[in-house]
Amino acid sequence: MYQVPSGSSQDWKLVRALKEPMTAGSWIEDLKFSPDARYLAVSSHDKRVYVFTTAKLELFCTLQGSTSYVSHLDWAADSRSIRTNDGSYELLHYAVSAGNQSPQSSTSQKDTVWATSTCPISWATQGIWAAGYDGTDINHCDVSSAHHADGYQLLATADDFGMVKLFRYPSPAEPAKALTLRGHSSHVTKVKFGGDGVLFSTGGNDTTVIQWKIDMKQRGK
Repeated sequence: MYQVPSGSSQDWKLVRALKEPMTAGSWIEDLKFSPDARYLAVSSHDKRVYVFTTAKLELFCTLQGSTSYVSHLDWAADSRSIRTNDGSYELLHYAVSAGNQSPQSSTSQKDTVWATSTCPISWATQGIWAAGYDGTDINHCDVSSAHHADGYQLLATADDFGMVKLFRYPSPAEPAKALTLRGHSSHVTKVKFGGDGVLFSTGGNDTTVIQWKIDMKQRGK
């Protein structure tokens, strides 16, 4: 895998390498390594996803299909495909080896196993959208790797109303019941599960990081 050199000047070289193929002035929205560690996918505000090889950080392919900025991306567990959300509230799928949008409909991908689940708009997250929400009100989501004692995984969301919510995963039907965690004084930008039932959330204007402890062993919750 590509090794990031230490030192601020080398860090900037890495950033420049990732931004080189992008439209001038566009910023990076999301980036993730493939599960097999062969690729790094970078979504941009210029409506594209750029896939780089990790061996030499060379551009492997450019994925185009979105009509707005690409806000989120996830790799499939087999590293063969990528799904994205964008500013037009679309759920799109791409075949990485072919370097293009998947010719099959999104319905055909509903049973795909994903390495991460950070796209708020997907088949498994339909239940997180409360009445009156628009496509920008939920900023991020994440799924626990561990299972609750009652057998399900947890889905955490970060929204524009300062709330972190916990759902059962998957939540394919709306509206799904949620446990609301309050602590931020402004919009919540990201959520991420750690080990041992730990959940991290980052705030926007309040510039805070909150660590939550989730009891994954308590039954009947």
